[in-house]
Amino acid sequence: MPPVSSDALPSVAEVIEAALPRARWFAGKGRAAHVRALVPLPWLTDDELPAVRFEIAEVVDPVAPEWVEHYLVPLCYRSAADPLGPGLGVAAHAALGAVAVHDASADPYAHDVLLGFVARSRDVVEGTNRLQCRVLDTSRLRPGLPARRFGGEQSNTSVMYASIAMLKFFRRLEFGGENLDIEIHRELADGPARGRLAGLMSWLTAEWIDSDHQVRSADLGMLVDQVPNAADGWDLAVASVVDGTDFTAYATELGHALREVHAGLAEAFGTTTLPGAEQSATMRRRLVDAIPEVDELTPLHGALDSRLAWLGDIDHTVQRIHGDFHLGQVLLARSGPNPGWRIIDFEGEPLKPLAERRAPDTVWRDVAGLLRSFDYAGAFATRQEGVQPESAAAWVAACREAFLLAYAGHPLTSEEHHILQAYQIDKAIYECRYEKRNRPEWLPIPLAALASVAAESLATPVAGSTEQLATPVAGEPNASEGENHGR
Repeated sequence: MPPVSSDALPSVAEVIEAALPRARWFAGKGRAAHVRALVPLPWLTDDELPAVRFEIAEVVDPVAPEWVEHYLVPLCYRSAADPLGPGLGVAAHAALGAVAVHDASADPYAHDVLLGFVARSRDVVEGTNRLQCRVLDTSRLRPGLPARRFGGEQSNTSVMYASIAMLKFFRRLEFGGENLDIEIHRELADGPARGRLAGLMSWLTAEWIDSDHQVRSADLGMLVDQVPNAADGWDLAVASVVDGTDFTAYATELGHALREVHAGLAEAFGTTTLPGAEQSATMRRRLVDAIPEVDELTPLHGALDSRLAWLGDIDHTVQRIHGDFHLGQVLLARSGPNPGWRIIDFEGEPLKPLAERRAPDTVWRDVAGLLRSFDYAGAFATRQEGVQPESAAAWVAACREAFLLAYAGHPLTSEEHHILQAYQIDKAIYECRYEKRNRPEWLPIPLAALASVAAESLATPVAGSTEQLATPVAGEPNASEGENHGR
C-alpha cells in the first residue's frame, strides 16, 4: 500500500495519545498527557499488513514538563477496512498508509507472531534500535497455541497461551537496571524456592535512541510457565470470608511459601546488615512526606512516629525481598506435579523508584504486606459482600496468627513484634498515599488501622499476638481491593 498523508486521519501517535486515558496500565491518569514521540523497534513481521512491532511511547505533560514517562506499546497494524474493526483507531502511517491500529496483546494474528518471536533467541537491529530475546527453555512451546489476553492486571499486560505459558509485558518502562521480576525468576530458578515461582522461559530487552538523542535500554517482557489450574489468592480469601470457611491451612502454607522464597533470595543475592537508625529515619521521613498529601495523618503523627523511632535501636539483617507482597501476588496451583502456592510479580511497590525497590530490606516488610492484605480481605467482605464484622474480624485474626506462626516457626518475641508493627505502619502509610491518589473512598481502610495502632501503648503484651494493626472492620467503606497493595 503506498504511503498516505491525509489531514483527515490522525497520526499513530495521536491515536495512542487518545487511547492512554482508557488504558488500565497508564499511570498518568489526570494529567494532560501528550505523546511526544513514538519510537519504533524492529519489525516482528515484514512491513506489510498485517504488521506487528513494539513501539515506545514517550509521554509528557505540557503543564509539568519535568514529568516524562516511557511506555511499551505492542502494536498490530491492519488494513483500515479489516473486518476486525478499527482497533484503537484508524491512522495515517508513513510507510503503511491508512491503517487500523490494534493493541497487539489483544490481536489474534499478533498473538502467533509474538509467540514465534519469544520462542527462540533473537537479536534484531534496525538502524539504531535493537530488540533481543534471550531464551532459557522454550521446548514446551509450539506454533498455533490458543491465546487470550489476561484481564485482571493494572500495571502490566499478559497474554496466556493455552495452559502452557504467559507472556507478560512491562508497560511503564524503567531505566537503571534489569527488571526485578526477570532477575529474580532467573536467579531463583535452581534454588530452594524454585517450586514457589513460575519457571522463566525467555525475556525481551530493547535498546533505542529516544527523541532527546539519549541511548535507552529496558526490559520489555518475560515468558514464564503458566501456573496449572490457578486460583487467585485474593479471590480465594474473599470467598472464604464470605462463606465462613476456614482459611488457616492456606494461610499456614503461605507462611511456608514466603519463608522458602526468602531463603532463596538470601542464597541468590546474599544478606547484609542495615543500621536501625537508618531504617527508622527512612520510615519516619516517609510519614512526614505523606502528611501534606494525606492530611488525615496529622493527628496520628506523634504516636506513629514514636513507634517508628523504636526501630533505631535495632540493627537489621537485610536482603532482597518481594517488596509488594499481598494476596493478589499469589496463585494456588490446584493441579500438576507440584500443587500449592506460587508467588508472582517481584517488581515491588510501584510508587517507589527502582533503586529503592532493588535495595535490600528486612523480610518483615513482606510479612507486613500479607498481614495488611488479610485486613483488606476482611474489610472488603464486610461491606461489599455483607459479612458480619465480627465474623470477618475473627477470620482476619485466625489467618494472621496461622501465617505468622508458619513463617516465623515460633510465637513472635516482643522485639520481633515491634519490628513487624513498624513495618505494618510503614505499609499502611504507603496505602494511604495510594488510596488518596487513586481510590479516595478506600482511604478509611488504612487510616482506621493506623488510628488503632496509634491508640495502643508500646507496653501492650505482644508475644504471639496477631491483633495489632488490623482494621476495625465495622467501619470499613465499600471497597474492592486492587493489585498494588492489599489485594
